[in-house]
Amino acid sequence: MGLSRAQASKDLNSYINDHPEHIIYDKTAKTYVLGPKFVEHYAALDPSEYLDDLLSISQGGSVPAADWIVYQPDILATTVPGRGLSAFTLRNVLLACEQRKALRISYQSMSSPDPEDRVIIPHALAHDGFRWHARALCSKDQIFKDFVLGRILKSALGEQSDVDAGTDEDWHQTITLKIAPHPDFSKIQARFSNRMPLNSADIAEVIQRRLLAKTSEGQVTLGNLHDREENNLKTLFDFADGSMKLKNYRDRDHFISSYPFPPYQYGGAARPMRTSLY
Repeated sequence: MGLSRAQASKDLNSYINDHPEHIIYDKTAKTYVLGPKFVEHYAALDPSEYLDDLLSISQGGSVPAADWIVYQPDILATTVPGRGLSAFTLRNVLLACEQRKALRISYQSMSSPDPEDRVIIPHALAHDGFRWHARALCSKDQIFKDFVLGRILKSALGEQSDVDAGTDEDWHQTITLKIAPHPDFSKIQARFSNRMPLNSADIAEVIQRRLLAKTSEGQVTLGNLHDREENNLKTLFDFADGSMKLKNYRDRDHFISSYPFPPYQYGGAARPMRTSLY
């Protein structure tokens, strides 16, 4: 860590003087260990941040102050399949945002079987935890929308635009959400009060019923989409080399209840994925 033996000894003694019994010297192990009165003083102990750092290190990422992480266990993490986004598309989206230009795109939406040409005026990027989106004014509908970058098939920079990003009220508005268990769902209530573990079937049911519930009209639309794409859906997550098997939709009803997420994203993969998919 770039410290001399004398400097390290001085720092430890200074810490012990300021915080007695917070660390003690273990003569058997010949090292300092946590004492009975230890509490953090100079940095907040955030388990989530620590685990994120461990994951980043295991994947070859650069982590600030990584020298402080003394023990690094073996880590196996699931990799989300890549969406095949082209560098050319990303470059055009970023240039359009920076230079305040329109962008002509060919976009594959889930509501139409064929790509559509449209003009958008992007001003920002958004990430929902799974996918990247371009936040843009849609010239066709004259409203601000999110466009999935992976569904932009073609793109070309257009003319200068005078659209003011400040008029995108939804983008600039902050909403505070209070997360709480649903009063009618006993399994969730039990988990909060008794720490009852949920298995993958429970989790899938919670997600489908509480987060992915569809209107009657939406169920009809998705049912028709499934009927059109049924053959493609059956092979969507099969890999010819047998290297991986991802959980697929069971049937029409399962597709409707799970959309827009494939089951493996919240129900668990059949086995851990070691490589990215492109």
